[in-house]
Amino acid sequence: MPDLVPLLAGWRSHRGPLHQCLALAVTSLIEARLLRPGDRLPSERALARRLGISRTTVAGAYDLLRQRGALHSVRGSGTTVTGDRTLRHDPAIAALAANPFIRSTHPRHSTDSVDLTVCRFDPPTILAETLARSADALLDLIGSGHDTAGLPELRSALADHLTGHGLPTQPSQLLITTGSQQALALIASDLERNDRVMIEDPTYFGALHAYLQRRARLLPCSVDHLERAAGLAANEHRVDLVHVTSAVHNPTGRQLDDATGRRVVELAGRWGATLVDDQALRFLADQPPPFLATHDPHADIITIGTFSKVLWSALRVGWLRAPAPAIARFSARKAALDLATPALDQALVLHCLPHIDALAAHRRQQLTHQRAHLRRRLRQDLPLWHDASGDSGPFLWVRTHLDDADPIVQAAARVQVGITAGRTLTPTDRWNSHIRIAVTTTDTALDAAADRLAELARTFDDGSPLTAPASSMTTHRLRP
Repeated sequence: MPDLVPLLAGWRSHRGPLHQCLALAVTSLIEARLLRPGDRLPSERALARRLGISRTTVAGAYDLLRQRGALHSVRGSGTTVTGDRTLRHDPAIAALAANPFIRSTHPRHSTDSVDLTVCRFDPPTILAETLARSADALLDLIGSGHDTAGLPELRSALADHLTGHGLPTQPSQLLITTGSQQALALIASDLERNDRVMIEDPTYFGALHAYLQRRARLLPCSVDHLERAAGLAANEHRVDLVHVTSAVHNPTGRQLDDATGRRVVELAGRWGATLVDDQALRFLADQPPPFLATHDPHADIITIGTFSKVLWSALRVGWLRAPAPAIARFSARKAALDLATPALDQALVLHCLPHIDALAAHRRQQLTHQRAHLRRRLRQDLPLWHDASGDSGPFLWVRTHLDDADPIVQAAARVQVGITAGRTLTPTDRWNSHIRIAVTTTDTALDAAADRLAELARTFDDGSPLTAPASSMTTHRLRP
């Protein structure tokens, strides 16, 4: 049974009494086959607690759905979805559909909405200038065709860039992808059902969803004990793939130290596992660690990255670096998906690449200010919350004062503040008390979010003493 609460994002946006809104949202999930016949729904009490509403509201919604024949309840056995269980259904889709990129809960142009669920970057001035002044040059560069592996000029320039930053690379080792998410999907396409994937815990939606879609078996490793957890996983019969975000981890912001990076490369080699070095946030690191592929140039290591976190969120251009034979395999699969990454996007990246380090430095400066600003507000207004994040990246990783942060996330949505529940970023239940907050917005918006969250948090004191932080990472107590 998929976790129902993340799928219900935005359920209050329907018109009418709350129980009818909830019933309509559940009906929509059933019609979309995100809930399948036989799936067991949470108890009325459990769902009410996690949604931050009364049990009467949930009971009313369930009653309405039972009257319509959508649900069936048996005393002592719970409530399940009715229908033909032989219908084709992809259970992984329910998890994928919880991704906030495709389930926006706030009107795009609402002046009251503060969406801190995902990081979004506005384009730098150089992009507008390139479009205004270099249109003819862009069109000449693109020509009349397409290259599935990417514009040759961009692959060559990117190879030079990576070589200059310590990772010797040939153009034949590069595939230009439609964002780093497509790179992950192509890597996951090598997996078979139940293949074992070691992945950091917590991690981000894109990584979890790429491997869940392939029905992989996830082996979660705590980010604060990665080397020890990786050693424990040696007891597995095999590990097929290891996924590590070595530069700036999403959501914690930590960076992999050099010694641990070498150890991970050694372990992956011992298992004969493909190692994925996820560099999606590398541009946002002040002093990024060495690429993992530099520790063993002959190892089975795939490095991925993206330009959307430094240039513009809407510019969906990523890259994948691997041995040339693997690039040929991934290119063939990419051709079946979209033939090629949009050439205009690639041409814009190529024109910006000579300035990429300066643009990245400016992004980091902005993020340093935004993180510090929100941290000050949290210390002042939410002293019972703990900042468990590092000093890089676009997020704060925060432990709330509740064992389960879902009610706060739901209540925040009601006052038009979007934050991400920690439970959606993990294959375990270790991070249920945490939330992820994107800081990629203005001080005014961050202040508005902090004001609303502080007011909400006071209404969610469960009366129990605070326990020690779930993570043994360096944790800063937020005090006035």
